Amino acid sequence: MNAHLQSQYELAVSGYLKQWSVVQLIISHGFAGSSTNEKIDWFTTAAVPQIFYENGHLYPDDIEYYLSHILFHEFDTVVEDGSLAETSRKLIELYELYRNGNVQLLQDQVNLFNQVARQRQEPGIVQSMNAMQISPELAETSNTSTNHNQLDQNINTTTQEWNDNDESNDGWQVVRSRKKKDR
Repeated sequence: MNAHLQSQYELAVSGYLKQWSVVQLIISHGFAGSSTNEKIDWFTTAAVPQIFYENGHLYPDDIEYYLSHILFHEFDTVVEDGSLAETSRKLIELYELYRNGNVQLLQDQVNLFNQVARQRQEPGIVQSMNAMQISPELAETSNTSTNHNQLDQNINTTTQEWNDNDESNDGWQVVRSRKKKDR
């Protein structure tokens, strides 16, 4: 395979993994300590592509095993939100594009992942987070009881988000899906 094709494949894998909520959680909480960014770069640009280079055709269960093994041993993270299966299937899809020599579709995937990453960095996210904070001007011009109700609502929302991703007593972070499952 040519170097450009391999480069596009590795960029697509890296781009996809870096937008995965598990990887974002690892980065935001520094699960690998001071070397979190270096380990994430290794995981997304070297380790995962190498799994495919060394093993060729793999099944989703195989990829899930490799990913969970790396996440557990390198980042002390156990994924229980069901995203491992989806991620494994997407990684296999990307590898098939690479194996079939489809540079253009890999480039399209890289562009899509870059676009998603840029959208996540839009100032709208920061503005919506800042809107949850009460500014001094708002406190002076608004009804105090309204501010307290808004503050209570924000605290309840924050508490709920914290409880959804709480850390158990043994130091492990459990990643859960926010979707309600029908049983």
